[in-house]
Amino acid sequence: TAGTRLRGSLALRVAMASVLFGIVVAAGTVAVGFWNLSKQLDERAVVEMHGRRELLVHLLFTIPSLAAIADSKECFADLFFGHDDLHLALMEPNTKQVIAAYSDVATQSVVGLGHAKAPPDTMHAWVTPSGTRYSGWHSTVAVADGGKVEFLLSIDRRQDAALLEGFVKTTLLALPLLLALVAVGAGLIAKTGLAPARRFNKL
Repeated sequence: TAGTRLRGSLALRVAMASVLFGIVVAAGTVAVGFWNLSKQLDERAVVEMHGRRELLVHLLFTIPSLAAIADSKECFADLFFGHDDLHLALMEPNTKQVIAAYSDVATQSVVGLGHAKAPPDTMHAWVTPSGTRYSGWHSTVAVADGGKVEFLLSIDRRQDAALLEGFVKTTLLALPLLLALVAVGAGLIAKTGLAPARRFNKL
């Protein structure tokens, strides 16, 4: 009958409206979740980098002079222990001549951090020619005899990027099921809500 078709159409419209509303809410939730996770990962990287910086300043102060840096790689064992994602380059502050670079990434950071043009003692992003994203920290500190050395400390952020990518993929995989449940639930609620109208129509 016309009344049955009308009620069925109404239930369908309620279900579709609920799905659209669910999409908007889900999109907002995903965006907020992504932003919050990204922010937490950035804050964790800053804390980690700050701790590495403090250790590096201490280690550099144990080196007698700038001339001794080239033969002092073993002094940085504690800095790199358990941190394969950490890269260090040391430069003469005035001439910008590289004194030591302990990885290919460290060598690239001399250009990458230079292009970033960020102030000292702040963490900022730089990208290798191949497109890999790193976070870097640079500053000028003293060795034992008072000579100044500029350090460029970088950390690989690919694990953080993979975590964010995994979050997005997992959310997108779960979203269709969630929206289907919303649609079914909304349809059932609409039908239940229209039950009194059906009973009234039969009177």
